[in-house]
Amino acid sequence: DPMRNYPLIILLTLLVSISGCAYVPFSAGKLKGTPTEALADWREIASVSIIQLETNPAQPYSVNIWMIAEQARLYVFAGDNYAQWVQNIESNQSVRLQAEEKVYDLRAHRVTDPDEYLSFTHAWNEKYESDRTDSDVQENYLFRLE
Repeated sequence: DPMRNYPLIILLTLLVSISGCAYVPFSAGKLKGTPTEALADWREIASVSIIQLETNPAQPYSVNIWMIAEQARLYVFAGDNYAQWVQNIESNQSVRLQAEEKVYDLRAHRVTDPDEYLSFTHAWNEKYESDRTDSDVQENYLFRLE
């Protein structure tokens, strides 16, 4: 019966399709890379689509995530998803960011200002070709990394 192998074929196809993908939504632990001093202007790494963000220094938890560099500021965005990394930042603002082989020690500050959020959404829409201008800053988790 050819249908008997159908679930296995789907699973193998999925595994092959994500194996080369840099943005796989799995968490990991402590980041490894070259410790690097924070940049004055984060637009230098604006071309990087996906970075790794480590939260919870006591028990490191890291994720691959999209980022935006806007007006020399660096942002990470969870949307309205109260993800584990968001919960970790609420408990401890210390984060580490890895872009390519460089690791930066930073602090995450939740953005609640509507004007700053609007500026971020314009940059997000341009970089990732999406539309976030209709969302509300109070209903989303946006963090400025400094």
